Amino acid sequence: AGVSGPDDSESGSPGAGVSGSDGSETGSPGPGRERILLLWKSGRIAFFCGVFYACTDEFHQHFVKGRSAQLSDVLLDSGGVLLGVLLAAGCLYLLWTLQKFRTRRGALREEGK
Repeated sequence: AGVSGPDDSESGSPGAGVSGSDGSETGSPGPGRERILLLWKSGRIAFFCGVFYACTDEFHQHFVKGRSAQLSDVLLDSGGVLLGVLLAAGCLYLLWTLQKFRTRRGALREEGK
């Protein structure tokens, strides 16, 4: 399911579809559903790549003399990856929300002139 444009909305009337540049409804607060879904998908990919790297690193350490592979290291690395992904997602969400607020505020100033 994609984002409906101004002429192909379900209601059939032009301009009744999604009109925000970020895929959100014009009056809705926040960054929009499509950006949230993209953030969710990107976060999952980043998390699983980080966990995979932690697993392969511990596997490699198993073969290095003087080093050992431990599950606790994988869990600690995975926790760090999760924290990083959550912080990045939170920052992006805040930036998108501020951007939308500034855009809306600028539009209101233009209407007031």
